[in-house]
Formats: sequence, structure tokens, C-alpha cells
Amino acid sequence: MVWVLTAVVNPLSNNTEKPADSLLAVLKDIHSAAPADWWPPAPGWWILTIVTVVLLSWLGKKLYRVWQRYRFKVMVKTLLVDVFQSHSEQPRELLVELNQLFKRWLTSQGAHGLQQLSGTAWAAYLQGGTSVNEAEQKVIKTLATAQYQTDVPTYDAKLLQSWALRWLDARVVMNG
Repeated sequence: MVWVLTAVVNPLSNNTEKPADSLLAVLKDIHSAAPADWWPPAPGWWILTIVTVVLLSWLGKKLYRVWQRYRFKVMVKTLLVDVFQSHSEQPRELLVELNQLFKRWLTSQGAHGLQQLSGTAWAAYLQGGTSVNEAEQKVIKTLATAQYQTDVPTYDAKLLQSWALRWLDARVVMNG
């Protein structure tokens, strides 16, 4: 029979003296984790990338539409000024061209059915949505009705041009 002597250590006592070498032998070396790979990214980065791409494409489309409307507005304003310059000596032709320009522009903006308006109905439509004074009302009525009369009444072309530019700006804001 072999007797093995073992030391009994009371777990409640603080008197556990072990040599320092034996404690160090129990410790293992600390190894750092392997560096994280940059590819493939975590699922959160995929979601963030997809959301960012979708938002940027939506914003790009919105900005492109705004730019197109701005470019179209500049083109129509240029046409308007050109109509007034080229027909300054021909009052009837100026009214005809201006009416056609307004109706074409409104049709391009989606306001279909206005091609048939004429006379007082067309004048009422042109006055709607903007504040006009009495002199501008007279010029608008002349614009809407004088192209069908044998004698074109005299009108203030500068007042008509300033109102037309203001009306166009107001319509771009309302439709844009």
C-alpha cells in the first residue's frame, strides 16, 4: 500500500503560499486576434452602401429634373424676349406669337386643353394666379382678343413684356 501525502488547503484561509514560478507556469502567452479582413465587409456595411447608393441616385434624379426645368425656363424666357424683339414693329404678329408661345409652354407643362381657350376665357386664365393691376388687365385682354380683330388696339409692349416675364416666373414656380 502506497500512501500519498497531499497537502490539505483550507479554501477559507488566505494562507495559500505557492511559489511564484508555479504561478507563472500556469499563465499562457497572450495572443492578439488575427487582423480583420477588409473584404468582404460586414452585412451592416452592405446595407449602408445600398442605402447610400439608392439615396444618391434619387437625389441625382431630383437634381437633374430641377436642372432641366431651370434650363427650360431660361430657354422659354429667351424665346419670349426674342419674340418681343423680332416683332416690336408688328403688333398683331407679336400678339399671335406670344399667345402661341404661352399655349405651347403650358402644353409642355402638362396643361392640356388650353389650346382651345380664346378671348375672355383665355384672358381670365392668364390673369389667374397672379396679381395684376388695371393697366395689366387691359394689356392681357388685348393679348387674348386683339389677334382676332381687324384693327389691333394700341397697347404698351413694355408693360406686356414685364407682365409676361412675371407670369412665366409665377407659372414655373406653380408647376415646378
